[in-house]
Amino acid sequence: LLTVPNGFTPNGDGVNDVFEIKGFNLYSDAEITIIDRWGEQLFLSDDSVPFWDGKFRNKDVVEDTYFYILLINGLEYTGYIELRR
Repeated sequence: LLTVPNGFTPNGDGVNDVFEIKGFNLYSDAEITIIDRWGEQLFLSDDSVPFWDGKFRNKDVVEDTYFYILLINGLEYTGYIELRR
């Protein structure tokens, strides 16, 4: 089973600092893409333990709503992420 959080707080306090999908590593062909509201791709991972730290080009992104596209076994799932610092 996958557990996709709907938000995270990358503020360096050690709690909920990264966006990570639990169970992602159970699928060998899984891929996650994170985009902003204008459609710019900020993050792409097909690693066995994907996580996003709220950065793009080594800079913190602003507090906002971001969107994900999750591909697993040929199926596409979409949703949103609230990033708060």
